[in-house]
Amino acid sequence: MKRSSLHLRLGLSALFSILIALGLSELFLSLLFERHVLRRVDNELSIYIKQLAATLDIGTDGKPVLVNTLADPRFQKPLSGLYWQIDDDKKNMLVSRSLWDQTLALPPFDAKHLSPTRQEITGLDGKTLIIRSRVIFLETANGDRPFRISAAINKDEIRSASMQFSRDLMIALGLLAVALLGAAWLQIHIGLAPLKQISRRINAIRNGETELLEGDYPEEVQLLVGEVNALLNANNTAVKRARDSAADLAHGLKTPLAILQAESRSLAERRQTDAAREVSTQVEQMRQRIEQHLAAVRLRGQGGGMRGRSQAGTGFEKIVKAMKVMPRGEELDWMIEMAADLVLPIDNQDFYEVFGNLLDNARKWATGKIIITGEETENEIRLSICDDGPGIPEEQVEEALKRGSRLDEQKNGTGLGLSIARNVLDEYGATLQVNNRKTGGACILVIIPRHTTTKQVNDSSSKKTKL
Repeated sequence: MKRSSLHLRLGLSALFSILIALGLSELFLSLLFERHVLRRVDNELSIYIKQLAATLDIGTDGKPVLVNTLADPRFQKPLSGLYWQIDDDKKNMLVSRSLWDQTLALPPFDAKHLSPTRQEITGLDGKTLIIRSRVIFLETANGDRPFRISAAINKDEIRSASMQFSRDLMIALGLLAVALLGAAWLQIHIGLAPLKQISRRINAIRNGETELLEGDYPEEVQLLVGEVNALLNANNTAVKRARDSAADLAHGLKTPLAILQAESRSLAERRQTDAAREVSTQVEQMRQRIEQHLAAVRLRGQGGGMRGRSQAGTGFEKIVKAMKVMPRGEELDWMIEMAADLVLPIDNQDFYEVFGNLLDNARKWATGKIIITGEETENEIRLSICDDGPGIPEEQVEEALKRGSRLDEQKNGTGLGLSIARNVLDEYGATLQVNNRKTGGACILVIIPRHTTTKQVNDSSSKKTKL
């Protein structure tokens, strides 16, 4: 299962956190707004009660009357949602025009309850009303007379205001969420930038462009960079030590093997053919075993995944010059056709080992010409080495790539060249194919994935060199 990236994880965490925080904020602010409106309504109703108390009087019939009407026009509009009512202990009642022919369903009158009261009841048309009431006393010739003044408002108006506020708040919070997500994305992008830089530097190390992680990193990442650089140094040291040891071993065995080979020839000259053959066979087996171990050491050196870079054109020119001093090398026409700046993502030592073996194989079988071509596409680099020799029978192509296999025992060699080249290329994810040309001869095709961005092939920079 594919693991999610840090960008995705942090982005989802930021998204959920922001949505939860803004959701709770919307709920809290809506409740806070409703409480604020209710307090405002209570204050407004208290003001109406005070205004009513200031204009309240007792008529000649002993019933309550208002000297002046309240200025708010809603009290004059039937069922407007704003009402007042005045009653006393004698069931006298005075109501606002907005109540029309109805009254507020209040608890029984209690003159002893002097503190203002607040209640919610189901009133007109089944709607909920918020009612504030207060008992006051008016002086009369017979003493103080109690009256209860009540003011009421339809609660639907508060709900409507709250809903409008919630809609506006959700729009504002939505815009805020977009801004916060943008800021979170920017923070994540900037915060993880050092990791992307490390990834690019590690890829550069794999492709041989550099040896260590270089650059300035945040303090939290610098410790990791230091550990990686220490590991790279240790790996480079181990690889160098292994290769040096292998080279020392090969150099140390050259002289004993040469002496044994000379002894074999000496035995043959003294007509001791059986002994000469046995010594020659053992020498050849020792050479094969040395080649195997040298190849194994070299492959282990590639285990860290680090890749070098090789200039293909220059490298092939050096190999061809070496081939020309070998038997039949000077007699052949060597053609190199590739871009002058073609770069291979292969260690320089591995390049010479692989293509040295492949060109040596072509030298043995060619009759007059060897053509080396190279081209690159967006995803890969293709190199081919074609000779004009007899070719390889189709049924023997796989056999030719096996370790130690020799299709013609009369040709010099150990049979390890193609096998070693194939194993080395496997470490780079490259492939080696052997095909026969329609015009005669064999073609060895090497396909190398492009691990780095190289310059596009320019037709004007291509060259054909005859060496």
